[in-house]
Order: sequence, then C-alpha cells, then structure tokens
Amino acid sequence: MKIDKAAESAEQQKAARERDASARRAARAAQPVEQQQVARERDASARRPARAAQPAEQQGVKERDASAMRPARAAQPAEQQGVRERDASARHAARAAQPAEQQQVARERDASARRAARAAQPTEQQAVRERDASARRAARATKPTEQQVYHSTIKVDAETTHACGCPLLPLRSHIKGPAPAAVPGSSDIIDEAINFFRANVLFRKFEVKGAADKLLIYLTLYINMALKRIEACKTEADGVKAIITLGLEKFPIPGEPGFPLGGLFTAAQSKDEGDLLRSYLKQVREETSGRLMEKVYRQNGTPNKWWLAFAKRKFMNIMMPL
Repeated sequence: MKIDKAAESAEQQKAARERDASARRAARAAQPVEQQQVARERDASARRPARAAQPAEQQGVKERDASAMRPARAAQPAEQQGVRERDASARHAARAAQPAEQQQVARERDASARRAARAAQPTEQQAVRERDASARRAARATKPTEQQVYHSTIKVDAETTHACGCPLLPLRSHIKGPAPAAVPGSSDIIDEAINFFRANVLFRKFEVKGAADKLLIYLTLYINMALKRIEACKTEADGVKAIITLGLEKFPIPGEPGFPLGGLFTAAQSKDEGDLLRSYLKQVREETSGRLMEKVYRQNGTPNKWWLAFAKRKFMNIMMPL
C-alpha cells in the first residue's frame, strides 16, 4: 500500500508541475513581444552572475553534461530538430521586431557589461594590453627615414676633378669620354646606382652625405627614365633601340632649362666646364644603359618584371623629361 501511495503521489506531483509549466507558457504567450524580450533578458542577466559564482567543479560538470547532450540532440528525430529551429527563428524575429531605441539600449548595456568585465581583470592583464597597444602605435608611427637610404661608398678626395659641383668619378667603361679608368674588378658609381635603385627609388627624400651622392641621385633618376622608355617596348629589340636613342639625345646640364637637380649642382662658369660635364654625363648615361639592359631582359629575351615594375615609381618626387 505504501508503494502504491508513493507512486500515486509522484504522479500527482508530476502532473502539477506540468500544469504549472503550461500555465506559465500560456501567460508568457499572452504578454506583448516587448515584455517577453525584457523578461528573457532579465532572466539571462540573473543567470550569468550565478553561473560565474559557481565552483570550477560544478562548471566542469555542466560542460561535461552539455558535451554529452550534443550527440543526443543530433540523434533526435528531424521533427524535434525542426521545432527547435522554428523556436530559434521566432526568437530572432522577435528581437528584430524591437524598436531601434530598445536595440540601442541593449547594445549599450552589453558594452557596459564588457567594459566592467575588462576592468575587473587582474592588473597584469591590463598591463599586457597597454604594452601591446603601445607597441602597435609605435609601429604605425614608424615610417621610412633617410637612414634607410643607400648612400654611395665611393670616397671623393681632393685630387678628384669636379665640374659644376659634380665629381668626375672613375668608371669601368670602354666608351670614350673624360672619366678616369676605375681599378679593374672594383665597383664604380654605376654599379652602386643599379644595385641600390630598387631600394632608393621608393624614397621621396635623400640626404646628401658626400659628393658621390650627387651623381648617385642623378643616375637613379636616369635609370627611372630609362625604365619608362623600355616599359613601352614590346620586344627586346625595341628596348635596345629605345635605349640607344636615349643615349644619343641631347640633355640639359646644370644652369640650362629642364635640368631637374638645380639645387645639387652649380651652373657652369665657362663653356669648357659645361662641355666637360656634358661629355662625362654622356659617357655615364651610355654605360648605365648598357648595364641596365642586362638586368631588365633575361638571357632568353623576356622582360624582367621585377625591374620594369619600378618604372612607375617617382624618385624624390622628380620626373626627368622623357
């Protein structure tokens, strides 16, 4: 008899719980959508502190239970899964139907909660975040400077001949001209200009630290102009023809209209000085063109895109006349 009474009591309690749950669902369904959303948010806010205050063991048990329920849910019939998806869609629709003011209030409340959570973190974590932020700001503020520019390593002594402020440096060249012969096997100013071109052409400022830097700047501009001529050519033969034509063209010297570097060089004090510089620059330009062709075109005659791509750059924001 006792067993029968206990079973009957359990059934009654279960029926009462189901009846109460049905009544609560009916009461909630009768409420406006706004009140339902507020009630859900209030309940969720009340559950968060309670969950956070639970011991780690209880949280671990809940996580384990949730992991165990996922396979069980996946094994449920498609009808039950469809019901859950329909309920979720209804909740999303209810949230989207809220007025813009309530949505804004909800976002601000969530943002305030996140800020409070961050403020409650240990001081060490805050220090790490501040250090990382400072490092990012410093990295953004770092820009290319003149220290990263490649300068000429050629030393200009008192015995070097100058014309219009330009040193007539030795060259490794078979082209006739006033340039002194360089030591066999050594690098000259043309080698430096070609080797440093793809790095130096990226800069808009160049601090002159020696007389050889003046000629290095001039050759960097000339290489840029030569690449623009070659870029317009379809074949290697056309490129060679364009470079030869460029070498034969008349070009201005300091003191004449069209010279792009008037601030680095001085005007010729006499006709002989002007002719000397013109002859030297002509020899330098022709020798530079010949060596540049070996870089721009491969042995099979195809253009090297890793060089022609720099034709669009503008060194020191200066464009030599084409």
